Formats: sequence, structure tokens, C-alpha cells
Amino acid sequence: MSRRILLASLLLLTSAHAQQASRQLYVLEQENIDMALTAQYAEGVHLAIAAMRTARLGPDFNWRGSQHGNTYFYISQVQSPSDQARSARLATAIDKATYDRFASLTDGAIRSRQLSVLEPVPEFSYAPADPIVQPRLNYVDIVQVHAARVDQFTEATTRTIAALKAAGYPIGFTTYRVVAGSPNPNDGPSYYLISPYNTRSQFYEEHPLVAAIEEALGKAEAMQLLAGQQKNLLSGQSFDHIRRSDLSYRSQTD
Repeated sequence: MSRRILLASLLLLTSAHAQQASRQLYVLEQENIDMALTAQYAEGVHLAIAAMRTARLGPDFNWRGSQHGNTYFYISQVQSPSDQARSARLATAIDKATYDRFASLTDGAIRSRQLSVLEPVPEFSYAPADPIVQPRLNYVDIVQVHAARVDQFTEATTRTIAALKAAGYPIGFTTYRVVAGSPNPNDGPSYYLISPYNTRSQFYEEHPLVAAIEEALGKAEAMQLLAGQQKNLLSGQSFDHIRRSDLSYRSQTD
């Protein structure tokens, strides 16, 4: 969280990807924090959240925070790029003295930051029959697809989701495509798959994804499917995130 998360919509007004008002877009900000200054950083974020609540900013300003090690992640939906009123309210939500205090606390703790623009991909997402209530963790899988193997990736992903549905896999995931930022979309399409869950044992031991696919397809076919999907990828990274509700903004009217 920094001045840039509050002004993210202003940045996106000039983004070529935000010129299509019909697209549902999100901004993802990643901030690497000096671990010796985490208390100072959190104080600044809490100050900003309190100011936004006092300003009674609505649900279109919501963001979700999470943490992996000393990196903090904030994702928020961006409304229409022509929404000038929203931008103006963001810029004036915090009075100058509070804003300066917030900036000094957070910016002094941030080692580096990265900004990306994402759009949801419903056809690559999976919703279980009974979603997990009040999850505490996120499993975040970031994959980049070979530009020449997009069709194969799509087919394998579709088959995987069908297998999870057939097996009644209880942990869902939402998939986002990177349209600007890192990984560079020009090198091949990249996706963030975010799976909410409660405990690591629940995700890794009680309900392993590979076991669910094997249950639906049989071991041989499941291994063939998963091995083929690996060939479709340029790279893949996976992280466990702690969901930080205390570093998130949720409108009181939402």
C-alpha cells in the first residue's frame, strides 16, 4: 500500500489497456518492504484506511491485501476509465497532513514496487459447489504460456477444470490474465491463479489437486494431462499468501 495504490486509477486512465470501458480490470500492486520497518509500514496503511472510511468511500474503492514474506500485495478493481469523479475523490480522500504522514511512513519502508493490470478469465476459473468461507490464506500460481502453445494450454486448462468438477474438488480458484506489467505479456500470455483456503494442511494434505484429477481421470491420464500442461509453460511460480484483512479496505456499505 502506498500513494500509488490510492492513485492507481489515475495511472490507468492513461493505460492503453484501460481504454476499453467494457473490460473488467484490476490493478495489482506489489511492494517489497524493509522487514525492520513493517510496524511503521502497517501504521501508514492503517492511517490511509481510516481516512478512507471517514470519507465513506464506496465499494468501488475496495482492495484486498495479502502478504508473502516481506512482499505485500494489493488488488483492486478499476472502474470505467472515464470515471473522473472517482479519481477526484481518491485524490481528496485524505487531508494533506494525514496524507503526508501516510506517505512518509509507507514510502520510507518500501524497497521496491511493481504495478500490473489484470483482467479476470472466467473460463479458466473454477468455483466449487460449497466455497470456503472466510479463508485465511491464498495459494497464488503465476504461469507464463508459450506464445505458440496457447491453444494447447487452453485445452489442458479446460480439461483440468472439468476433472475438478467431476471430482467435487472443494477449493476454487479465480484466474486473471496479465494485460500490462510483469510478466511482460509480449513474451506470451501470463496468468495469476488465486485459490483461497484456510490451512496449509487443508490445501496440501486433505485436498491435493493432483489427487482430485487422478480420481476423475485415472492416474495415467491425469499424469499425461499435467505433464502436457507443463510443456505449455515458459515459467511457473507458486506462493502461499497470508490474507491481510487488516491491510484491506472494504466499504461499510458493501
